[in-house]
This record gives sequence, C-alpha cells and structure tokens, in this order.
Amino acid sequence: MTASDNAVSWWRSQTISWALTSAARTQFDSWAEKRFLLSIGGNAEANNLFAAELNADLLGDRGTWQHISSLKARQRVMGAAASDDEVGELVEGLDALRGSGDDSSLESAIAHLRRVGPIEAVARSVSKIPTGEWTRTAAAGNFSALRLAGDLMDEGAASDLLVWIARSVGGNATDYDKRILQTVLVAHSVFGAAAGLMRSAAGNAHQATAEMIAALPDPQLDHPANRLPDIIWQLDFDQVAVPERNALSELGRQDQGRSGAAALGWLAANNDTEALGELKRRAASGDLPALHGIPMAALNHAEAGPIIEHLEDVVREIVLSARNGSSNLVGPDTCGALAFLNLRFPGVARWDPIIELLCEPLVIESDKRFACSRIIETPERLPRAIGKRLSDNIDSIGNAAPAFRTPSGSGIDVAISVAVGVISGDAADAAVAKLASGSPQERQDAALLLGSGHRPNMQPALAALAGDARFDIRRAAAEAVGKLVAVNPSPQITELARRLVADKGIELPEALLIRLAEHDQHVSDVGVEIAQQLTRSPSARVRHLAKGLLRR
Repeated sequence: MTASDNAVSWWRSQTISWALTSAARTQFDSWAEKRFLLSIGGNAEANNLFAAELNADLLGDRGTWQHISSLKARQRVMGAAASDDEVGELVEGLDALRGSGDDSSLESAIAHLRRVGPIEAVARSVSKIPTGEWTRTAAAGNFSALRLAGDLMDEGAASDLLVWIARSVGGNATDYDKRILQTVLVAHSVFGAAAGLMRSAAGNAHQATAEMIAALPDPQLDHPANRLPDIIWQLDFDQVAVPERNALSELGRQDQGRSGAAALGWLAANNDTEALGELKRRAASGDLPALHGIPMAALNHAEAGPIIEHLEDVVREIVLSARNGSSNLVGPDTCGALAFLNLRFPGVARWDPIIELLCEPLVIESDKRFACSRIIETPERLPRAIGKRLSDNIDSIGNAAPAFRTPSGSGIDVAISVAVGVISGDAADAAVAKLASGSPQERQDAALLLGSGHRPNMQPALAALAGDARFDIRRAAAEAVGKLVAVNPSPQITELARRLVADKGIELPEALLIRLAEHDQHVSDVGVEIAQQLTRSPSARVRHLAKGLLRR
C-alpha cells in the first residue's frame, strides 16, 4: 500500500477519472442525440487512457495495465463508428481486448459485431491469432475469439490451430502449452475453440480432432458448458478413419449424456443403423438429447409412441410441480417436444397433458410458449377437436405464472388465437398489427405468426420488425422471412430477403438460411438464389449450410 501511495499513482488515478468522465459525457450526449455546432479536435478519453496505460506499463504494474488497457480498448471499439476507418479501429480495439486478458468484454464485442457488423473487423482480428506460444494473459481471449469467430478464418490458419489444439489436449502439448491449458476450462474454452474452427478447417484437422476425442479419458462429464458435442456434430465423416469412428461409437455406448447422444447422432446421420437403434431406445426412456439426434424421417408411429408416453408423464409432472408451488428443472424443451411429436404422429398423440399445461395459470410462460410455438408453426396438423378445446380455453393460455427473467407483455395467447381461428378477418389483421407494435415479446410473436404463413396480407410488417432496434426481434423477423422465402414468396418478402442477405453482420443471414434449409420440400427459385449468394459468405459455417441446401 505504501509503494502504491505516491504522486505517480495519484496522477494515474486522476487521469483515468478524467477519461471516464469525458467518456460518460460523450455517451450521455449520444443518448440525448445532442447536435454539436462546434467540433474541437482531439480525443480526451483516448489520450488520457493512453497516458495512464503507458505509465502502468513502464512501471511494471501488470494488474493496473490490464485494467486500463481494457478500458482503452472498449472506448476504442465503441467509438469506431465515428472514425475515418471504422474497420481498422475495431481491429485495433479487438486486438487490445485480447491482449489485455479481458475475455468477457472481447466475447461481448465479437458477439455484437457478428450481429450488426462490420464482420470484416472480426475476421481480420481473429486471423492474427498465432498457432501456439500464447501469453497466459491472452490465452482466455484467444480461445473465446476462436470459439465465436473461428468460422471466419481461412482454411490453412484454421487447420493449423485446430491441429495444435487437438494435439495439445490429446497429450502432445509442450510444458508451456500445458501451463496455458491450466488457465482455462478445457471442456468449455478449448473444446469451444475447436468447435468454432471445425467448418473452416481442412480434412486432416478433422482426423486430428477425432483422434483427440478418442484419446480423452473416461467418463466424459456431461456438463452444460461442455462443448464436445458441438465438435462431434461437425466432424466430416469421410475424413475420420475407421479406428476413430469405432472410438466414437464406443463413446456413444458408454456415455449416457449429451456427448454420447451426439456421437450416436453423428453416426446415425451417416447410416449407422445400430447407433440409430440405440438413440431410439434412449429417447423412449425420456432422453431428450437422444431424441434431438434422431432424424424425424427415421421415426415411425410405433417408435414414436413410447417416446410420447414418457414425455406425457414428464409434462404432467411439470403441471403438478407448478400447482405445488415448485419449479421444474426439466426445461421447456420437453413441452415443445411433446407438442411437436403429437403434430407429426397423430395416431399416437397425447394432447391431454398439453391442454392441461396450457390452461394451468400456475405454469410459467416459457413452458407454455414452446408448446404454443409448435402449434402456431403447423396448425394444419392440429386435430379439429384439439383446436376446438384450445379455442374454448384461449383466455387461460395467456394467464401464466411469472418467472425469473421472463419478458413481460407476451402475446402468445393472441398469436395462437389467430393460428387456430379464434380471431379471423379484419380482427386478426388488427391483432397482428397490435402485436407488431407492442412489447418486445409481442413483436417476436408477430414475427412467428407471419413467418408461419398466417395473415399473408400483413407480411409487409416484417420489414419494420427486420429493422427493429432490438436484435432478438430482427432475428425473429429474419427467421420468418427464411420460412416464407422457401415457398412462392411475395415480391415484398423477396426484396426483404435480399436485404437481409446483404446485412453487414452474419447472424441475420444465417438465421434466414437456417429456416430456409428446414423446408423439406422443393425450395423456391428465390430460395435457391439466396443460398447461392450465401455460398460466398465470410462465415464457413454459413457457406457449409448454403452448399448443403443446394446439394439437396
């Protein structure tokens, strides 16, 4: 304390204070949309933070240097749009965030730029990450950047990094690399980086990654942060040798969690009938990851029946827990899965628990939402008698228990009212217009309705939703456009799709393409045009998806 209590530290603290005060004033003026008549040269925040950063660096005060370096980098990233070289400023800011060790801010910045662009800045920054010999300060940021933006790297660099990661985890790391790996959570950071690089990397890197998985010690921990399933699903089957395929098959049999289900799903997708049979057996016992790994075309009524019976019991338990005042830990996916299977396999459907769930006011809104979304997307598959029961109890569906961080102002009851025909004609159009101008959640519900083909004359409202200030609503609109552009889109939807494809970020074009690729029938000419354009995307993940759609 005595060593730090001196004139130099006082000056540095005051300099940082000046910089942050100036930054706060700038942010407030921006929020207030203040227009300046007089522009004075210079950047007080940047200059003061640079002085403080240099001071801490020269004195060897590493902790203070990291803190100030992160502050300066964040200010640089936020102010890049006002500079003469936005991309260059963003690259410098991202590089500085990586170097400072502030991986949390780096993740936020990369995620934001993937959403809104310019994506070129992220690609240029991540391309600077070397193969090996990382500093301990930058290691966490490097892994985070590769996890979020590895698909933006060129094939050679991505392959080299993926092979290095695979060999390091597989036991061939140097002593220095081992110390680097000890600073992060391997299951999340390292496996996440590998998953991010998979689509960009060449075939030999996929084989090295499969060898890494085969060499992992048992048992595999089924932790939510484990990114190993993300790696397995992206492995190029043709590039993986037989011994590693056998090792993945063994992992699938031995591991009862997400990693095992991913291994079995990957094998099943490549015509392994034994893996597919094991997935079906697990799904019948209530294993949701196993259910997600089964291609729906490979499931028949007889096989779906036991799965539906188990999900029925789970959904009834959710309702019972809600009535007893306790929350369930199963998650809303179960409710959505039961509704989806009911719609797809009507001969063995169990609708009573879904109706009971939707009409129970003590059930939280998210559990109801997943089931309702499935019905809204494919109302033509809903039995008439079930539609009548929903119509008779429509007021109960919108009455749900509040939950932690649940968005307010839900319009799911209005959306399903339109979907099942409780509201029709001009009243339905008015309801859609009200949703499209309502709360954030209501605006998402409007996009869901329009994307599912309801009230076609209101589809132009998607243009406003696609330009919404909130990204989650823009993404919902992009998903809606993706579904609509797959089959005979209107001129307005066609133009909107083209504008979304030209977005400066990656997330909106990807969301559009994912929904377009979900269409299992012949895709429209406009859909093919969109896919062809996205084969030139900066993201290898988007390119892979687009090429897969064109090969169908």
